[in-house]
Amino acid sequence: MNNNKDAEILLKSKTTTDRLFRYMIITCIIATPMFVSFLFIKRYYDPTARISVYTPFEVNSWGSYARAVFLKAYPVFWMGCGHLSLDYTVVLYFCQMKVQLEIIKSNIEHLFDSDNPTNELIPRGRHRYSDEIDQNIKDRFIHYVKRYENLLCLSRFSREVNSIFNIPISIHFLTSMVSTCAATYIFSTVKILSFQGLFLLMLIMILSAQVFFICYFGNLVQFESESVASAVYLSNWYSASPRFRRILLIAMLCWSRPLSLTVSGVVPISLDTFVSVRIHYPNKRHFFLELI
Repeated sequence: MNNNKDAEILLKSKTTTDRLFRYMIITCIIATPMFVSFLFIKRYYDPTARISVYTPFEVNSWGSYARAVFLKAYPVFWMGCGHLSLDYTVVLYFCQMKVQLEIIKSNIEHLFDSDNPTNELIPRGRHRYSDEIDQNIKDRFIHYVKRYENLLCLSRFSREVNSIFNIPISIHFLTSMVSTCAATYIFSTVKILSFQGLFLLMLIMILSAQVFFICYFGNLVQFESESVASAVYLSNWYSASPRFRRILLIAMLCWSRPLSLTVSGVVPISLDTFVSVRIHYPNKRHFFLELI
């Protein structure tokens, strides 16, 4: 087993998830002050502006308005953190599946790599094959076949991922698209370079990024599963015995079907799904989302 390569893949995955976590923290740090500032700027230009939140006191002065802003922003902040945490948890599951597939692919591609020569002769003068010289090749191959089976759509891990996140992802996709449509419509009625326009633009980007990261890592899982069969072809399969080649061929046929994650068993989690939600803006006053 290629332990050094496996450690490199795991370290790369950890770096990616840590970077994504930092982006999530930075988003919360930037979005919250902008949201609070937007409410105060709205009050500055419109002294009669009210906040859509229940307050047990009259909102007449700036002090009472500041308390109302706190009652509005405090739960919204934690709701935003909860949404981003859900996205991060889903991405972690998908990233773990991607890492396992990448490790399997890497080890299968280097399955026949060995320091021992493969053209040694036995007394009868016949060339010796790799699986005859190294008896552990077959055991390693069986190990990675079983490892891949644990990630199939019909396997336990994949079923658990789908069963756990089916309803949350379905609701999340729906609310994100509806919120993006509403924010985009409001964005079309304000000045783009105004503070409100910049805030709405940032909100649209955050809502789109939430769906994008889930679709992106789901697409990576599908891509890595599609390339597992190619890893067999890229290996030194010609150095194996005819009997072992037949086993490799059967495995390639089984791995030819990609592992695809879906929402509620219908909508695939991939970049094609994200691209199908296209943003169309023919002019400044008509800025809508076209859902396909």
